[in-house]
Amino acid sequence: MEFYYVPAFRVMGLAVRLDGDDMEDYEERLQNLWHRIFAENVRMKIPKPNSELLFGVQTDFDGEEQQRKTILIGYDVSEYDYVPEGLSVVEVQGGHYFMFSEVVDYDTEPSLQEEIINAGLDRNYITDFEVYDRSNSNGRTIDIKAYIGIHYSTEEE
Repeated sequence: MEFYYVPAFRVMGLAVRLDGDDMEDYEERLQNLWHRIFAENVRMKIPKPNSELLFGVQTDFDGEEQQRKTILIGYDVSEYDYVPEGLSVVEVQGGHYFMFSEVVDYDTEPSLQEEIINAGLDRNYITDFEVYDRSNSNGRTIDIKAYIGIHYSTEEE
């Protein structure tokens, strides 16, 4: 776990609103979103993506334990003239984040969630995001970095 300041940036891609009250539906809808990113070749629809890095953004948190949220999976963009039909854009808030990372095989479920929950962070529940980097994978692994937004103060208490 490492501490970072991240400047604001935008991600364009597919979004879905998830209600964490029904975990089976939640998981199914999230898996469907991931499937669509590749099946619909979303990267090719995005005007001027900045890189090959894939982002997963969580925002618009609501409800008990912030279970309801919007998830957008896509690619970072600096500028764009339009948003293609069916796609959305979200701005990741600039701020302080704790970063968790792991490298997993493509067919392995990431285990970062438990580490994040057990870290005891003072989360701000504005935006969290993950970066999925396949560039050094040789087709077998993926480097995942999860950034969790936190409350941060420079004032002494």
